[in-house]
Amino acid sequence: MIWRERFPLIWARKTPAVVLCVVCSLLMFSQLPAFSQEPASSDEVQKKLEQVEAQVKEDPGEVETVDADLSKALLKRFKAENPGAREHVLHMDSEAYRENNENPAVRLERVWVGEKATLLEILGLPRKGNKYSAVMRGDTLHLLGFRGVRKNLIAFDGVTELRDRRGGSALVLNPGETLYLLMEPVDDYHPFSLRHLNWNGLFSAYFEKIDPRFRERYDASYQAATSPETMKDFLVEFAQNDPDKRAPQVFMKLIQLMRAQQTFEGYYNAYLLIQDPRDANMASKLARTEEHKAMIEHMAVATLVDKSRLLDFDLKLDKSSTNTHEGSCWLACKYNFTAVRSVQGTLTVHANKKGAPIMLTHGKYKVNIASTLKLPRQGQRRSAWLGNFDGRDDEVVSNDYTVILKPPHYTATIPVSLGTMRVAFFERGSAGGYSASWATGDANVSISYKSMELQK
Repeated sequence: MIWRERFPLIWARKTPAVVLCVVCSLLMFSQLPAFSQEPASSDEVQKKLEQVEAQVKEDPGEVETVDADLSKALLKRFKAENPGAREHVLHMDSEAYRENNENPAVRLERVWVGEKATLLEILGLPRKGNKYSAVMRGDTLHLLGFRGVRKNLIAFDGVTELRDRRGGSALVLNPGETLYLLMEPVDDYHPFSLRHLNWNGLFSAYFEKIDPRFRERYDASYQAATSPETMKDFLVEFAQNDPDKRAPQVFMKLIQLMRAQQTFEGYYNAYLLIQDPRDANMASKLARTEEHKAMIEHMAVATLVDKSRLLDFDLKLDKSSTNTHEGSCWLACKYNFTAVRSVQGTLTVHANKKGAPIMLTHGKYKVNIASTLKLPRQGQRRSAWLGNFDGRDDEVVSNDYTVILKPPHYTATIPVSLGTMRVAFFERGSAGGYSASWATGDANVSISYKSMELQK
């Protein structure tokens, strides 16, 4: 089952919808956005615009240009401080660039991993519609490592830096140039990513999955797959990326090992993996306790293709308001306006008592649920550094929740925070460029089933 609702997110009900956002205000010189209960008059709006223009003229906010250091001093420093560092030759283009050559054009050539630091060598590639391969916000660049551990940027060289005197800088990578990024040490035995804060305020990745030691980890996990636990570990990590087709062999060994136990639990676990009716029959013959009855019920649940038919959802949204903020500029920004609105509510999950293929009576279940909050938006950008953009810029916020359903009522209610939506944004640069986005309609929220697991 998927629960959906559409609801107004942009304005309070008493506010006339005269202008969508501050972008319209500053670009069309009409009036400020109607996020308050009372609309601003045209005289007030014109006065505000004149103040902004005066600030731009009085404070040119020049950006200091720091020429590129082409001596490879950072590489030499890294090797001196990290003797014996592992060098990985990758020649890996970014995922976004492979999808569309208008996206940042970067190639990860090599990675060195030492005890004290990690060094990345990135080559700039030709980019359609933009003379720069990429313009990176240096203060948000980081590696996201194993179990979400963040590793920050220490230093860089090889490219021009645009440094704002108020703080913040941009690294300008041209086609053919090589950027060296010195980061805090990362665990390279597991995959990691190079991430940054995008112009729209959301994190994204230049390289989503850097996995230089995949083969080493793959072989070691296969060699260790001698028990049910280690076999499951191998299958979970490598079933979808199995270059030597080892997963089917490990899978069948696991099934044979479970059946060889000749216990309720062995047949039960084998059934959950391949759903062979013979395993279900053997488990049923060996069922003795109330816990076994719950597990038999769970086998029936596992057989269902659409398990969401077992559940119903009810979402009640709390009242909320739109908050606005001016400021928080970086790198040659002259004016910034942001309007956001948070969406919270109460979610009730309960067993479907009408028409469900199975009536839950024995088991205690952990149910995993997902929410998706979507706001239709238009985006626009004019920038010599980042390139131009004009099109859909919908904001989508997803969250996961967990509830416990147990007999006899199989009902649970939890508070949920569905997300904070940026309903309007405008940022103007000192060189005349700008980035903007604004809502074009009401938000939609959907609640959907993900999975359910039997709890002991």
